[in-house]
Amino acid sequence: MIDWLWMRVPLASAVKVKTGCVIAFDPLGEQEWMTEKWLETRGSYDGKMAVRRSQFDAATDLPTPTCLDISGCPAKFMQGHNIFGTDDIVGLGIATIARVVQLLDLDVTGPELDRIKAGVIQLCRVDINYMYSCGSRDNVKAWLRAAETGGYLSGRGRGLISQGTLRWPAKKSRHWNLKGYAKGQEIEAPKHRLPDELRGKGLEEFADDKLRLELQLNSRYLRSLDREGSIAANSVGGYAILANWHPDDPPRIFNEHLSRLQLSSQMTL
Repeated sequence: MIDWLWMRVPLASAVKVKTGCVIAFDPLGEQEWMTEKWLETRGSYDGKMAVRRSQFDAATDLPTPTCLDISGCPAKFMQGHNIFGTDDIVGLGIATIARVVQLLDLDVTGPELDRIKAGVIQLCRVDINYMYSCGSRDNVKAWLRAAETGGYLSGRGRGLISQGTLRWPAKKSRHWNLKGYAKGQEIEAPKHRLPDELRGKGLEEFADDKLRLELQLNSRYLRSLDREGSIAANSVGGYAILANWHPDDPPRIFNEHLSRLQLSSQMTL
């Protein structure tokens, strides 16, 4: 499923979004940089997507038209949880944009609407994850410990467990990252707890024995991926454009990266 999207949407009315900004000055008092702050918009069951104005063109990443940056977990935003969701990244992205624009009461011109419907939207981050049934939460934790001590991810090295999450590499990369954790344990944490309206409906039991593996793809890496999921230095746009994604791309790209994980012992999922 698609667990996180950071989209940059060309939208002139984004100038109406007032979020404030953060400014950095050098020791002599000269401004070094300025960036817009994020503002949270609330969807179903209090799910949130963060928004801010951005002065970058969606295709060239150069400063020109005003854009609206939208970042967050669209599954939580639309349905209140991310225990399960969809691989339809194009449909999900367009539906999320439409809902955010509605909540912010922004105007959309005809050409802007055509671009949104066509998926001509820049992607700055995409998270893809899948879950595996391990029979019990203890088995999930045992898999994570075994993968930490006996696992090696090609190009990333060994992983490290911190606060219950196993990460490859141990420090985040600007290109792509892989992590694993116990989904049943995660939704018990205050930050990820299910909304009151969704508790006691079987979601907790379903998640209890699940190992979640999550692949994070960042902007520079998305631009470098070709149709086969490998690096293509001269590709234009790559998977950094929403419309370039096909329905079979999320599982294919995920499995291609997961196949780089080498385990010293057999661990059945």
